[in-house]
Amino acid sequence: MARLQTGDAHRPSLTPAQRERLLPAFADDIRLLAEITGEDFSDWTSTRDRGSFAQRTRSGTG
Repeated sequence: MARLQTGDAHRPSLTPAQRERLLPAFADDIRLLAEITGEDFSDWTSTRDRGSFAQRTRSGTG
C-alpha cells in the first residue's frame, strides 16, 4: 500500500476490452458502494480509461 501511495507508483492502464472483461466481477460491489454511500460511481463501470488519479487531478477532472 505504501508503494501505491507514492507519486512514482505506476499502475498500467487497461484496454477497453480488459475493462469489459473485469467489470462483471466488480459490478455488484460498485452498486453496493453507491447504495451505501449515496455517491455516484457510474464512471467506474465505464470501459473508458480516464487516466490515473494523479493525471485526472492535474488536469482538473479528478
